[in-house]
Amino acid sequence: MLPAIKAAQGLADWTRETNRPVHVALECAMYNGTSSSVLNLRDIKETGASVLCPQVSVMIGQDFNFAEKLTDNQQKYAAVGTLLGCMACQPVSFNVGEVQSMSLTNAAREAWLNAGLSNHQRVKDQEAQLEGLNAKGYIFGEYYSGQVVLSDDHVCTPVIVDAEGNMNESTIALSRTNAKVFREIYTVYLSTIKSTVPVDPKTGLMGTGMIKYFEGFGNGVFGRMATKQELSGGETIIDPQSNLLFGEKSLKVFYNWVPMGGIGRIDGTVNIKRSI
Repeated sequence: MLPAIKAAQGLADWTRETNRPVHVALECAMYNGTSSSVLNLRDIKETGASVLCPQVSVMIGQDFNFAEKLTDNQQKYAAVGTLLGCMACQPVSFNVGEVQSMSLTNAAREAWLNAGLSNHQRVKDQEAQLEGLNAKGYIFGEYYSGQVVLSDDHVCTPVIVDAEGNMNESTIALSRTNAKVFREIYTVYLSTIKSTVPVDPKTGLMGTGMIKYFEGFGNGVFGRMATKQELSGGETIIDPQSNLLFGEKSLKVFYNWVPMGGIGRIDGTVNIKRSI
């Protein structure tokens, strides 16, 4: 899978450079291994160096009953279409495996009554492997109160938070939300290219009013996305020293945004009391 993962990230890098950011889902068919032997997608190393592919996710889950109707190696498919469908159904900030809204099980359609892996074995028969596969960043179907949902919204990179609190795109939700921020920001600021901007005659720089005006473009994007629960909030900061008189005439802008939170697990304590 490693060559495919790197190629997919290369595609995502190119689409971002050409202002069309995407997230790529890969099918890992014919899974053959154990949770201890497979590639750790959350910590990929090549000749000792880290390989970070935050715009790539790998699916190894399958609808076991559907696969039973297939033959030969087709039975060892991975349901990458299901993962893509969950991405399409959910807002960009939501986990594709959200228990409340993203159940894959549909008895009327006989869909996802039994979850399996792409080795064409039932998940229920491989329970000892599931925690390790999940920890290593593989996506598959697992059970919650009898309903099958995707294990999590993994990507092929570790979780990174630097000393200044900057986070990397360590989930599908973060990758997709950042892609939407990029697209929306690009769209609103595109109209300002080659526009005429007044400057302070004493400094040659923009005045406070123009700085606030241009910050309003980005802040409007963050406001609209926050209203739709696509992020928690954001801010736009214009560099007041931006040189608009000669050279590249580059308006320097910094964008910061805070994602929506998510509940990964519940750690609860149950006490039996004489009285409350």
